[in-house]
Amino acid sequence: MGLSRFVMSSSVARIRTTSAPVKHPIPSYCSRKPTAPANDLGPETEETGCAVLKAKLMVQACLRASAANGLGATLLRRGYEDAGAILIRLDLLDGTAVVLTQTRTPNGEQAWMRGSGVNPVPAAEADAYIDRQVGRDPDIWVVEVEDRAARHPLGERIL
Repeated sequence: MGLSRFVMSSSVARIRTTSAPVKHPIPSYCSRKPTAPANDLGPETEETGCAVLKAKLMVQACLRASAANGLGATLLRRGYEDAGAILIRLDLLDGTAVVLTQTRTPNGEQAWMRGSGVNPVPAAEADAYIDRQVGRDPDIWVVEVEDRAARHPLGERIL
């Protein structure tokens, strides 16, 4: 626990707490252990040496990019902020949907794959897929984007 002291500034009393940074344990579902942080975006992976964007930042980027492109986007489920997996539910506005899930290419680059299958599926099937994934991984993030063209909100590669 940190040492607290009062700080007077602009005639307002504030409490400043000084303590060592809190280290969060690596979740059990992570197959790779991150190395020391390369920057504020996230840890570097041992295999590629590239910084991995924290899940919360990736979700915020998806939501903002969707809004900037005039697409409706909603956060359906909040997951673990640092390393939670992300699912993107693309609602095609015709009763069908596509679920994108994160993956890595053989070169270690981030990509997305259609977890619900190659073709759009009925919205109920997409929701059932998401429910199964949440049952396996409670730290998962789910973002819904309304886009008739089924594009990734950040323009990232879809396998």
